[in-house]
Formats: sequence, structure tokens, C-alpha cells
Amino acid sequence: MLVSTLLTTLVGAAAVAAATPAYVFCGGIAGIQCKGYVEKCYDDPRDKCDPTTGGSDCGGICLAPEDIVTCGGITGKLCPDGTKCYDLPDDGCDPRKGGADCIGFCI
Repeated sequence: MLVSTLLTTLVGAAAVAAATPAYVFCGGIAGIQCKGYVEKCYDDPRDKCDPTTGGSDCGGICLAPEDIVTCGGITGKLCPDGTKCYDLPDDGCDPRKGGADCIGFCI
């Protein structure tokens, strides 16, 4: 029973890890640019560094428009398993400033 439970846990964790995409680093103090001409560097919301509050060395992630999976909004759309919804920083809607139905993106 213990072996079966452990195996199920490991297989489940591996499936989530496989479903979670890896992102290319950008930004930071060196100003590393995204390689694709359509990719844009977004602040990585998973870290504690915020460039809008004095974080000058914040890292980012490269995302192309077609790679962005949206979430939240007025419908409360959920993210796929293994990802979390974060506010889309450049859409003009800020949930911290009264934007109740802001769109987010899943990472």
C-alpha cells in the first residue's frame, strides 16, 4: 500500500512538472533581451522582485503573444493544472487599484 501511494504521488508530481513549461530568462540588471522578435519580456510574477517598486535587477520571462494563456477576468477563467493566474501587467487593468475583472495570464 505504501509503495503504491508513493508511486502515485511521484507519477502525479512528474506529470505536473512535465506540464509546467520552462521559460526563457530575460531582463535583470544586464537587460537580457528575448530572442524572438515577437516575444516580449514580462516581469516574472513568481519572484518577490517588482520593478514598479524599486526592484532594478528583476528577472523576467519571454512570452510570445500566441503562448499566453489567459485567465481570470469577469468569467473567472481558471488556469490549466500546474500553472497559476497572475495579473497581465501591460493591459491597463490593475486588480490592486479597483480592477475587479482584470485579465491574467497562466504560468
